[in-house]
Amino acid sequence: MLHFSSHTFEGETIIFIRDYLHILYVPAPYLYNAAYYRLDCSANKDLKETLIQYIEHNLNAAKTAEALFIHRNTLFYRLNRISKYYGIDTANYLDLTNFYIYHLHKIKREER
Repeated sequence: MLHFSSHTFEGETIIFIRDYLHILYVPAPYLYNAAYYRLDCSANKDLKETLIQYIEHNLNAAKTAEALFIHRNTLFYRLNRISKYYGIDTANYLDLTNFYIYHLHKIKREER
């Protein structure tokens, strides 16, 4: 189970993400990226779900395509659209990690 909290340190908001073994500190501007928000609010929910599944399948295209019941070429087409229209580099581990943390944080906020 992940626990989220935020604190202000020297004028900057820091998001703390804790599980049972780790604590991750993420500066809020990285977590609240406008591109993540635009993708999250997009009418095209397939793109958001594609990116989440891609991350959850450790960037393995074959397993992601199988989980989504789509062809691998369709997966690559969707990932290219995400990069082009939302500016999220689907080959950049930091971009993907930050988006996933944003996604998990949003889920936790909605559970309250």
